Amino acid sequence: MSLRKKILIIHISIFFSLLFTQFLLSRYFTLQGFSKIEITELNESLDRAENAIKGELDILAEKNSDWSAWDDTYQYIQDKNTRYVESNLVESTLTGLKINFMIFLDSENNVVTYRSYDLDSVVETELSQGLLAIATNFPQFVAHDTTEDVFSGIIGDEDRFVLVNSRPITKSDLSGPIMGSVIFGRYLDESLVNELELASLESISVVPLNKIETAEEEKAFNALGDETVSTFISENQSANLISGYRFSKDIEDNALFMLKVDRGRDVFNYGMTTINLNITSIVVIGLIFGVILIFLIERYISSPLDILINIVDDITSSKDLSKKVPVENEGEISKLGLNINKLLETINQDKQTLEKQNREIESHTRDTDQLNKTLMGREQKMIELKKEIDELKRQLQDKQAINPTQ
Repeated sequence: MSLRKKILIIHISIFFSLLFTQFLLSRYFTLQGFSKIEITELNESLDRAENAIKGELDILAEKNSDWSAWDDTYQYIQDKNTRYVESNLVESTLTGLKINFMIFLDSENNVVTYRSYDLDSVVETELSQGLLAIATNFPQFVAHDTTEDVFSGIIGDEDRFVLVNSRPITKSDLSGPIMGSVIFGRYLDESLVNELELASLESISVVPLNKIETAEEEKAFNALGDETVSTFISENQSANLISGYRFSKDIEDNALFMLKVDRGRDVFNYGMTTINLNITSIVVIGLIFGVILIFLIERYISSPLDILINIVDDITSSKDLSKKVPVENEGEISKLGLNINKLLETINQDKQTLEKQNREIESHTRDTDQLNKTLMGREQKMIELKKEIDELKRQLQDKQAINPTQ
């Protein structure tokens, strides 16, 4: 594997490791932080929705104070005069007060009179038997111990929920004795929910416990059934919406309905956008860094190494040790080139020395061969001369043998 490929693989491995680490950190820490902020804000939205309902009860109590602590009401509850009813208990009174009904009870908690209107259609309606029997069904509303007592709460009536306020009937100066109770009520219908949304700037829904329709509402109901759980955050969070649920309780502290608040996921989406931008930035920076790194490696490492390798290959093939590696600047590769040049110079010098020694050896060898040849020639001649002497001696002996007298 070439150096380029190794460096490229190392760079890609480091890059994707950093990218994966950044993704995990962003996903499980940064995004978790944004999610906590989102849940905190959703809880605050539920608080505002609950406070809007409490505020509506306070408004009912404020409106009721003008009627319950009034000399005319105090007189009417005793003498039942028709002038009071004809002058005060008219359509414009309830529509102007934005209440659905008012009930006047005497000191024995008997209904003296009442008025009930549908605020949307501005039509007088019949009051339900449950509300007419409110003193019996919910005695808390008429249990006034002092002239300044105020009792407010939410109750269920048939298939609807009612915000109720009760005050004792007193004189205008709040003196007594208490002559009964005045009860104001406002239905928690779509019209009031819209008003609560405007007051709280939240998207509010009322989910009756006997009309749970979706799987999400079922989960919320089951979760809130645990006394340790006060708020349920929807697990089926869409890309743009998150929902929170809480039980709203009646005056007897029983769960009456689920208050639901939907909130846009601006914080979470901002977190996702931030993470995506960070990851995109890392990718872009990584690519730019990779291009620059490859260019620098090619310029200062790979290309010089290629030149070095090619020159060494050329020297190897040509066996010309006089060639040199070009050295243009400082650095490890340049130092390597200098060392190779020194090595080549040393090898060249050794080669020349060796060649000189070889020539001297060859010269000595030739002289030795010539000497050997000369010596061998002389030795041959001596052998031949010896043979001739031996032959002469033999001939002489033969003659002496033939002529012993000679």
